[in-house]
Amino acid sequence: MPFSIEKITEQERYRKLYEREREWRRRAEAKEGKIRDELSMQQRLNEFAISVARAACDVVTADQFYHALLQELGDLIKVSAGHVYMLSKECPNLFVSSEIWRVDGSDRLSPFVRATARQNYKIGEGLPGITAQLQQLVCINKPQASSDPRLVIGAECGILSAIGFPVVVQSKVISVIEFFTTREEFFEESFISKLKNISIHLGQIVDRIQNAEKIQQLNKQLENRISRIEELRDIDHAITTGVDKQTVITLMVRHIQKGMGMSGARIVVFDDNIQSYRCVAQAVDCGIGLTLPDSHHYDDPSFILARTGSSTTLDDLIQLDDPTGWRDAIEEQGIRSYYAVPMIAMSNVIGLFEMWSHDEIEIDDESKEHVEAVAGQAAMAFFADKMMSELKRSNVELSVAYDATIAGWSNALDLRDKETEGHSRRVTETSINLANTLGLSQEQCMQIRRGSLLHDIGKMGIPDQILLKPGPLTDEEWLVMKQHPGYAYRMLSPIKFLKQALDIPYCHHEKWDGTGYPRGLKGEEIPLSARIFALADVYDALTNDRPYRKAWPVERVVEYMESLSGTHFDPRLLKVFVKMITIDK
Repeated sequence: MPFSIEKITEQERYRKLYEREREWRRRAEAKEGKIRDELSMQQRLNEFAISVARAACDVVTADQFYHALLQELGDLIKVSAGHVYMLSKECPNLFVSSEIWRVDGSDRLSPFVRATARQNYKIGEGLPGITAQLQQLVCINKPQASSDPRLVIGAECGILSAIGFPVVVQSKVISVIEFFTTREEFFEESFISKLKNISIHLGQIVDRIQNAEKIQQLNKQLENRISRIEELRDIDHAITTGVDKQTVITLMVRHIQKGMGMSGARIVVFDDNIQSYRCVAQAVDCGIGLTLPDSHHYDDPSFILARTGSSTTLDDLIQLDDPTGWRDAIEEQGIRSYYAVPMIAMSNVIGLFEMWSHDEIEIDDESKEHVEAVAGQAAMAFFADKMMSELKRSNVELSVAYDATIAGWSNALDLRDKETEGHSRRVTETSINLANTLGLSQEQCMQIRRGSLLHDIGKMGIPDQILLKPGPLTDEEWLVMKQHPGYAYRMLSPIKFLKQALDIPYCHHEKWDGTGYPRGLKGEEIPLSARIFALADVYDALTNDRPYRKAWPVERVVEYMESLSGTHFDPRLLKVFVKMITIDK
């Protein structure tokens, strides 16, 4: 028996040793599995961090980042659904359900998604509100016992666990990310502790993305403003540099139509001829064509408002009577957005700057200010064009009056001296012909015409006994006669209008070699117009009858004038003159 007892005891000891070793092995395997799971989770967390960082670099907006985050984090923790709640911009204590969802595709979750899609929560209410209030991860492993009614519905659809991630920016929760799973007790404390680090960094990433998004928006706004300023500058430049009105206003409507993304834009102004407002410039999308009536009546709703100085929208038109049916006409053509700005010049509404769209387009205050600025430029362009037209008409009328006065003076001189009657008219025609042959400008020809008509105006200061003397003048009388260019200068120089025409009355007796009078000018010191007139004057004097001689033949006159080349006349001009009269004859 002693041997038997000792033997049993030895077996029992080996059995206990075996069981202890097996327990140690089980514990070691469990510990190894836990370490393996933790390493796997850490590796997945590292991979997630890399994915989040990559997503943060690739995305442009915060919404895109949230979409990427739901996908990456959902794949990491193997959840059934995910959703984002955003802090309301209008109400700072309300979290609004967003359009950002992630669902594993199971049909049984559809009722849960539909039930939660439009629910909003104040701070402290439901899982989003509680997460925002605590500013930390909140885990719910018994949804059926939750105060959040969504999770009660979720439990009926198989949702057994939920967790809320706060996204904190500058100590304020700006969004809450929720995840739901169909596995019970899924979000354990050890698991949650590993996710806390993720939650801490999410806010920093979102903050950076939102800042980048704001910078992009500000840059875009700045680019738009610079573009609009440049366009306004181009329009101003076109107006101030005298570009024709039609080109300017067409530039304006194209700029507004394209820049505002409208279907069309146009300018309508009041037409005195038809006593109505008509379109003068229009820009529309390719293929759309004219989508507003061609003209406005004075009693159209838009002009009723315009006369008050107010801008007009489609909503404004609906509230007014429409006796002309204009509003119905634009509604029939499917116009859903309309905006018109009155064009005001000198306190008068001269027209409308209209734009419209077949889509609903909201026009912000900055865009309204821009359209008003362009409408103001359009009004100034029309006003400036009107003023310029009136000024040109006044200048033409004044010029005609001046020329009629000059012609009257010239006729008076011819009447005084019967011997030279018609001389002023003929030398004027000949001088203008030579000027045109030389290619002189219209302005230069006009001044030559005036100077030619007034070439002997100084003779009004010569006594009749000398001017009208039938015989040759004495030396003393010639001295008096030679004073008439000086008289002409003193008479005409105070008249600013005739200043450029003064060269002929003052210098037409100067000679190329410097022997002329009154100043003895030589060569090109003599004004071109006076050199031209000298040729016409001598030619007319010799080819027409005088009391003391008969007219010379043209051939004899040409021969005589050529003999004076380089002494009396400009040689270059003489050659052109001879060729001209030879061709004419």
